[in-house]
Amino acid sequence: MDALRIKEFILPVPTYLATETWYGLLATFEQGGCDRVVITNQQQQPLGIIYLDQILPYLYQSGQPSATDSTDLSTVQAIVQAEPQLLHRVLVLPANTSLERGWEMVQATPYLTAVVVEDTSGEVLGILDKTHLVQ
Repeated sequence: MDALRIKEFILPVPTYLATETWYGLLATFEQGGCDRVVITNQQQQPLGIIYLDQILPYLYQSGQPSATDSTDLSTVQAIVQAEPQLLHRVLVLPANTSLERGWEMVQATPYLTAVVVEDTSGEVLGILDKTHLVQ
């Protein structure tokens, strides 16, 4: 019997460039109907995950400009540099990784929030869906 691969347990999650605005990130949350977004660099490599329920209070408390004035909003990268706890650490694994090997790597990675799954070209496919995995 073939070993199960993590690609069989992917939860699609949108990606967003760290150099773009917070306003655009909020639009990505809304358009994707999701509670998390994978933040990437210019080469589309995952840097981490940002959760909606953590950035909304930050934006509210920091007095960011209104959504209609997007030119004044800081980039995701600038705010994450000031507030690094907003960007959660991830482990990036190829989609063809076996579940057994993936689990070994997860256990060896401290302070891990999520596993980002990529295809062979490095494109983010989503994150490992722990709920589906448990079933």
